[in-house]
Amino acid sequence: MDQKRRWFIEKSANFFGCAVYALSAAVLVIDFENTHRISSLLMLVMRLLIAVLFLVRPAPSHEVNTSWRDWAFAIGGTGFYLMLRPAPEIHDFAIMHAVQIIGVCISIAGLLSLNQSFGIVAANRGVKTSGIYKYIRHPIYAGYLIEGVAFLAQNISIWNIIVILISTLFQFQRLFIEEEFLSRDPAYVEYMQRVRGRIIPVIF
Repeated sequence: MDQKRRWFIEKSANFFGCAVYALSAAVLVIDFENTHRISSLLMLVMRLLIAVLFLVRPAPSHEVNTSWRDWAFAIGGTGFYLMLRPAPEIHDFAIMHAVQIIGVCISIAGLLSLNQSFGIVAANRGVKTSGIYKYIRHPIYAGYLIEGVAFLAQNISIWNIIVILISTLFQFQRLFIEEEFLSRDPAYVEYMQRVRGRIIPVIF
């Protein structure tokens, strides 16, 4: 793939990612203004941070993934997760706030470890092995899962249950696709052998 096309794909993905996260954050801003719900505020912080990171992330990657299958799972995993919505009635409680904060912190640690080398779909932006990546291979997804379940516990609705189930299925498939793609790089194969846990250290 030539440099110009690769640049266009990466920049388009950055713009898309920034736009969808910003739009989903707007829903949470409105809810927090009306209800002062902490669960919405915590999710809002995470979504705004990712929107900003998409905006400032440079392009291109070393190798861009052009598989329609991989893009479909990546967009599905991102899109369904962003469909979580505050429930009509407020059921926030401190324990779940703490769990949600843990999820947010794990995702932020993953983002900071990646620096600007993240995106919607798997691409070889250089194998990252520092920071939280010393302990698990997919900390951002682990954080999403913890945060999402904690948000669901405080915002129970049929809609949110369906969303969390579908988004989790997409995210797991996305995780396996990323590893399949990145395994083309011997450095990533060596990293996988050294760091066994995908989202739970040692266990999975």
